[in-house]
Amino acid sequence: MQHLAVFDKGYIEKILAGKKKVEARFSKFRFAPFKKVKKGDEIFLKKSGGKVLGKFTAGSVLSFENLNVRKITEIRRKYEKDLKVDGGFWEMKKKSKYATLVFIKDVEKFPNPIALDKHDRRSWVVLSDIPGYSSKFQLSLKFSDRDSISNLTELIKFLKKEKKIVDDYDLRDMILKLSAEVGELSKNVSEKRSNNDTAKFELADVMIQLVNISDRLGVDLFELTKKRIQECHSKISLDKLKNIK
Repeated sequence: MQHLAVFDKGYIEKILAGKKKVEARFSKFRFAPFKKVKKGDEIFLKKSGGKVLGKFTAGSVLSFENLNVRKITEIRRKYEKDLKVDGGFWEMKKKSKYATLVFIKDVEKFPNPIALDKHDRRSWVVLSDIPGYSSKFQLSLKFSDRDSISNLTELIKFLKKEKKIVDDYDLRDMILKLSAEVGELSKNVSEKRSNNDTAKFELADVMIQLVNISDRLGVDLFELTKKRIQECHSKISLDKLKNIK
């Protein structure tokens, strides 16, 4: 199961640096992650008001309920060293009735942070609990990880399979991102593998599939490509732009 957890930047930095070994969530009510997270689950780290910066895997998970001052003090005594919380944390949580402690393992920092729309105020979301959200998040992951979309044919198959995502997602932005990936692949072919015919045909196949998807969605890929070139590739001459019809 996958979870999206919101953190202050300082806590995320501690997790990514390997300093924070345990994450604790306290609440007055039975809110997630209480009884929602288990060993082996993936927890994605979203900066408050910002992007998803990385993830970790849940190790052991401890759940506490019917908390009182004595029980909270005992949790603090046992785990404060690994929690690495700020000074006012325990004062804020002293009236909590529920707590979840998640032991952190297999931390991964994303080289390309993920921009993700999140409009509610929940600090912990079980992705599968929101219809369609888990699939949209997977799509965002594919866009953020350049290695996973180096083979654009795989991504195109994914988009065709997830037809609902195509309807809900910002189509123009999606095509622009795909076009940018083609641009990088094209640069790789021209600069490093110029004599590799297989790579050239692979690039051509990808571009054809992009055109087909664009036509099916009613998106003018050529106009968007012109705009993208003008914005991001100023070294390309205007004569070359005129050849794109």
